[in-house]
Amino acid sequence: MDHSAVLHLTDKGADEVAHRTCKLGIKPRSVLLFLQHPQSIAFTLQKTVFPEADILDAIDKLASEGFIIVEAPSAPAPRHNAAPTAPQAVAAAPASCAADYAINDDILVSEARFLLIDFCVDCFGMASEKLAEDLRACKSVSALRAVLKELLPLVGTQKPEQLPALRDIIRAINDTA
Repeated sequence: MDHSAVLHLTDKGADEVAHRTCKLGIKPRSVLLFLQHPQSIAFTLQKTVFPEADILDAIDKLASEGFIIVEAPSAPAPRHNAAPTAPQAVAAAPASCAADYAINDDILVSEARFLLIDFCVDCFGMASEKLAEDLRACKSVSALRAVLKELLPLVGTQKPEQLPALRDIIRAINDTA
């Protein structure tokens, strides 16, 4: 499977994310949550905590069952929602829109914790231990917002290239509502 292929949610996949109509397991559901905006297979593999083979199997199953569409990579062309690659584009990301990094009131706190902990571990490795503990302790949306308020400047200063990924995770979290 070409890891540069782009994955898109179908209407059936979006319905599963929003309403859990088919009650998919955690691995296929985690793939669907990453795809609120089309993403490459490589991005999905990079962001998941599950073994690559399991996620590739989940992608195949999701595609065959009509939850996602796998689009073969095309010639490189700038996409409106693509992650910035130029350093100046990355530096401009925090000023893009504060709403991009805001958590809605009616999200699923447990999924938000999972996605944010996964992001922190991917982004900061062993240095993410305190953030992960803080996130595990979150029992409300306001507690998650407080940790995010601490996380956002850390990412912006230490790992600015990860800001688009954080924005995408916030969107996936908001889509759990």
